[in-house]
Amino acid sequence: MGLAVERKASAVRFRPDEAGTAALRLYRQLPAQARFHTYARWVSAPFPLVAELLPRTGRVLDFGCGHGLFSAYCAIRSPELEVVGVDIDVAKVSIGNLAIEGSELSERVDLRNVDVGWQPDPGEFDAVVTNDVLYLLGKDRAATQILALAQACRPGGTLVIKEIGESPAWKASVNQLQEYVATKVLKYTKGSELEVLSEGFLVDHMTAAGLLVRRIAMDRGYPHAHVAFVGRGSGL
Repeated sequence: MGLAVERKASAVRFRPDEAGTAALRLYRQLPAQARFHTYARWVSAPFPLVAELLPRTGRVLDFGCGHGLFSAYCAIRSPELEVVGVDIDVAKVSIGNLAIEGSELSERVDLRNVDVGWQPDPGEFDAVVTNDVLYLLGKDRAATQILALAQACRPGGTLVIKEIGESPAWKASVNQLQEYVATKVLKYTKGSELEVLSEGFLVDHMTAAGLLVRRIAMDRGYPHAHVAFVGRGSGL
């Protein structure tokens, strides 16, 4: 790919930071399954590292927000940020809305259920982020969605795509097994496909959308091959 690799030097945050603790606390009165899933998601995903790549102010789209944990975390971490989270899973979005209902986040976090194939309007957001979603779409839909997410950013905005990486190989294998169980066995994660996208594929399509792309490895301290691609460009 010809990209320099940046590596975030951070260990797994089993113990959430202050904003993470506040976000998880929103779910404490909800069913046990939802509480377990949100905490497991926190432990397995490098949410703090991904959040660092987003602006502290403005309007952000969280594409594939699930229960809304990352959306809530970003809004708590950055009090001047407005977050719109979208997901095709009605049950997860409903749980997320129950979690934030009545809290101070209800004015800045908007979780929405959307149809398969939904795309944001062009120039609607200052930044767009997606965490481990595109591999569920298949290559054709993923390519179309990358372009739509890039175009949803205002000029000078940021697109952050966090996905399963290709290296180290053993971590990539752990990821793929975990996602197979979640999507095909337990069917807890909704998606029409299960196809890990190559890093070259992601970079090529982000570049074709007019973005300058950075690759940031986030697997240090995790048993998962976390990697993020950050795209910016004045011609968004």
